[in-house]
Amino acid sequence: MKRLFLSLCAAFACLGALAQYQQPGSASLYKPLSTWPFRFEEFQEGVVRTVKGNLLEYSSLNVSVIDGKLMYINKGTIMQADMLNVYTAQVGTEIYINIYGKLHRVLQEVEKGAIVDLTSVDMEEMGKTNIGYGISSSTASMRNTTLAGLGVDAATGVNGDSVPLSQAEQQKHNGSVLPLRQDTYFYVYRILVPATKRDVINAPGVNKADAKAFFKTTKVKWNNPATLVPVVDFLYEQFDKTNKSQQ
Repeated sequence: MKRLFLSLCAAFACLGALAQYQQPGSASLYKPLSTWPFRFEEFQEGVVRTVKGNLLEYSSLNVSVIDGKLMYINKGTIMQADMLNVYTAQVGTEIYINIYGKLHRVLQEVEKGAIVDLTSVDMEEMGKTNIGYGISSSTASMRNTTLAGLGVDAATGVNGDSVPLSQAEQQKHNGSVLPLRQDTYFYVYRILVPATKRDVINAPGVNKADAKAFFKTTKVKWNNPATLVPVVDFLYEQFDKTNKSQQ
């Protein structure tokens, strides 16, 4: 099987971009606000690889933490990219792959797959009467109103088509910090598996006995992507075996 992202680093390096794999939790210092629910405080230069293999350079890209969509600025308007045409993207120094319509950040790419994570708004925390940080349910309701003003439906996580940049920047720093969750996954054989021992053992296409034997002989630190690489190889072998048996 070809390298999963067709050598993302090489593809982006040809445009002078530098790919830096990130550790879980090492997001930019910016903490997304209800009035600016994006991963980066400022829109970043970047490159988009389309599903047809074209490389497109952009001066202003960002990632929504509401629904994982790629955002860009066009003629003073914040627009949502057509995710059906986005394969991968480099936003600033971070590399993302579009999985099921959401941008997942690549932590580590290996020959047979990748380790990725997804940063999103913790809707469960948003819905609590007191969600911490001194935030009450009334504040959470205010957030929903503010998000709607940015063309975002907080209940369903659906972005509107566009929003004037000037409008968004006027209220940019007036919101409250959004509670986030960060989930790490294995992306192998175009299958997304949560990075936990239980989820790997119970993943469709994985032999439970083989998985238990694997974990007995392989030391894995779930918060360290470097130790997760053998799990990618194991999952690939399992999925490949299952796929061939069904042919």
